[in-house]
Amino acid sequence: GDFLYGSDKRRDPYAYRTELPQRTISIAQPYRMTRFPITEVQFNAFSQSADYADTKWWRDVPAEYQAQPIFIIEEDSQPAPNDPATHISWYQATAFCNWLTAILRQANIITENQIIRLPTEYEWEKAARGTDGRVYPYGDDAEIDNANMSDANLGNVCAVGLFPDGISPYGIHDMSGNVFEWCAPSEDKTYSLRGGSYFMSQEWARCAYSYERA
Repeated sequence: GDFLYGSDKRRDPYAYRTELPQRTISIAQPYRMTRFPITEVQFNAFSQSADYADTKWWRDVPAEYQAQPIFIIEEDSQPAPNDPATHISWYQATAFCNWLTAILRQANIITENQIIRLPTEYEWEKAARGTDGRVYPYGDDAEIDNANMSDANLGNVCAVGLFPDGISPYGIHDMSGNVFEWCAPSEDKTYSLRGGSYFMSQEWARCAYSYERA
């Protein structure tokens, strides 16, 4: 159905020019979103298995993006199993979706007509904010107790689902803060990140903010 996409300067003082004007977008195809971001243990079920090297998951992916994830972090801050998966390229995220589609079809959890994939920016934004154009998943005003952003002063990634007061109108967690989330490429072939991060302020944790990479 319909929802308000983008920003309204009168409602959101952080609104970027690229987010204007706010407008009504209609999504025709029903879809579902995961309740929580994909975690380290979930992604590792793919990346640490023999399936990872199977070329059928990596259609049209450059070889250099098929390498195992490299974690550039301190030894004393290794990710926990229930932290969101990080340092994952867009290609790795897409390969994981292809693999998970096959796994869930084999288990009869989804049908042959259903696929697991990254959301479009329209789908991500509607899932994050609902239909009323709110600035954050939980309302118009940033709350440091509702998301893992720099204002909360945690200083690191945290386990998924630790900010239940920050869920979206559809009950989806961590769509504001913690780690950026990949979306499917836009029409001009850019790859976008949504949702902000633990090391960035509330300005980048808004539902309408999009960080694009060519």
